[in-house]
Amino acid sequence: MDPLFFMSRLLGRAAAVAYAPKSRRRFLPATQEDLEAFSTGRPEWATRSLLPSHWRTVANDRVVLVQQQTWSEPPDLDQGARMVRAQVSIDARDILGPGLALTTLVSETAIGDDALASAILGGPSFCPSDVWTTLQMLSIHDGILGLEVETQVEHRIVDTVIDVLARLVDRLENAQFEGGRIDVTKLLFENLRSSTARARVDALVHLLDRDGEGAQVARRIVEEAEDPELRLVVLRYDDRTDGLAQMVKDATVPGALRARALIHLVQRLPSERQGDTVMDALTSGVLDVVDEAIRIAGRMRYAPAGPSIARLVMEASPKRATAAVRALERIQGAAATSTFLSALKRREENLLLAAIDALGRVAGIEAVSALDAFVIGDVGRDLTIAASAAIELIQARAPVVAPGALSLARAGEGALSVTTATRGALSDVDPSGETDR
Repeated sequence: MDPLFFMSRLLGRAAAVAYAPKSRRRFLPATQEDLEAFSTGRPEWATRSLLPSHWRTVANDRVVLVQQQTWSEPPDLDQGARMVRAQVSIDARDILGPGLALTTLVSETAIGDDALASAILGGPSFCPSDVWTTLQMLSIHDGILGLEVETQVEHRIVDTVIDVLARLVDRLENAQFEGGRIDVTKLLFENLRSSTARARVDALVHLLDRDGEGAQVARRIVEEAEDPELRLVVLRYDDRTDGLAQMVKDATVPGALRARALIHLVQRLPSERQGDTVMDALTSGVLDVVDEAIRIAGRMRYAPAGPSIARLVMEASPKRATAAVRALERIQGAAATSTFLSALKRREENLLLAAIDALGRVAGIEAVSALDAFVIGDVGRDLTIAASAAIELIQARAPVVAPGALSLARAGEGALSVTTATRGALSDVDPSGETDR
């Protein structure tokens, strides 16, 4: 054997071993046969890999293949942080039929629209929360089940993902039909017991969408569980709106859920009944419900809600008052100028910015002097810029004046400005401090 060839193979093997996954399991370099066996279930890899490696291990008597990449992010992105991406795949061809195919993103906020993806990812104790945030993709192809993970923290992440895959295989085996088909309905019913509200809701939606006996059983489970989150889902599927109206007023239900019930209720009501519902919500005293009612009234441009929302601009918390300013602008337009000017007396920056922006869009020249105080005052850069922009918008809407007329622009201490600089007209102050005559 060529000595150089032998040394290169030896050094290559040593370099690969140095980047083996951190795990309590024993990993061996994968063989070509392993790669060929798993090739149908392996997605395409990004081209930025610097140190790719393939590893083989065993979990619950099943072969597991790990394709791992390690690279350093450019310094301008993440201070040279060392990143690890791994595709972890497990052989489940004895359980999963060749016709079963699935590729879905995994994220904290969305489980997926596909019922099978929801059934798998939403299972009870699917994986630890710190690992869940590192998962990128779930795939099933020709009996190979895989998860892609990306993280800056290597500590046993790959090992945990292998455990997750092993549990998933056991769960799919328990829900298996003859011929490798998966009983998705059974998995969804299991997900109703998940500790994650998002997973429970997603499972119930899929069960109700399927209609039939499974949907009826799901409704009975929800009634017995007394879970308000699931109760809201069921009410959305009901033809009547009585249940939603009752939930909006139910003091035992968390305010955030009552606010969501209000959204669905207003959407379902005929237009002639929407206004009264919004007014009731504005005066309910439930902060989440009030916040949602403000937004709905603004979108509807519901005029009768104007006085109530105007009071909130001056009396509510800064965040709620800011939302009230935006809604009132849509409802009353220029008629709300006096309210917005009054809001300038409050000192919360976000509220002031909202009031200034609203004045710039709807007010007339009567608002310029109040806004000018923010231009020349020591109020902070953001407020100064916003006030200057608002004055420009107001001036742009003002009637065009003849040459020689006084302008709205501030010309300096004790000086007058004009729209044009013609000889014999009043002009801006010159550098010597004297005006032209």
